[in-house]
Amino acid sequence: MIDILCEIDLNRSIVDGFVVSWSRNGCVQSRAMFIVWSFLQLLKRYPGLVPDVDLMFDCMDRPVLNRTEYSGKIQPPLFRYCTTNAHFDIPFPDWSFWGWPEVNIGPWDGEFRSTKQGSQAKEWIKRWPRAYWKGTQMSDSERKTIRI
Repeated sequence: MIDILCEIDLNRSIVDGFVVSWSRNGCVQSRAMFIVWSFLQLLKRYPGLVPDVDLMFDCMDRPVLNRTEYSGKIQPPLFRYCTTNAHFDIPFPDWSFWGWPEVNIGPWDGEFRSTKQGSQAKEWIKRWPRAYWKGTQMSDSERKTIRI
């Protein structure tokens, strides 16, 4: 359990209907703000019904709680944005993409309409054989092989 404390970026608690938080490593982009926002939405929707709770979050993408390392042990509950069948990490939705100015993603309804219209603008056979990706190459060793 002590080892996992090094992985925690955020600790969020609900105590007597209030959100309490501390940060160990901080979060990338606006993820920390959106985790707090999700708690506030929960409290707003269910006033007086949310019990006191303490949750640990890691704001990075790679899961860390490998099932083979915790076989037969109680695994710590750790929320993060990605997991696999080989990990105990608990997936948590990432609403922050709609708030990042650097990704420039608008509200979903508009994005969906735009994507659908764009997909119908030209036949697949007449399109350029190109792909577009936006992100960082520094967060993942596999991404370093991507050349833009």
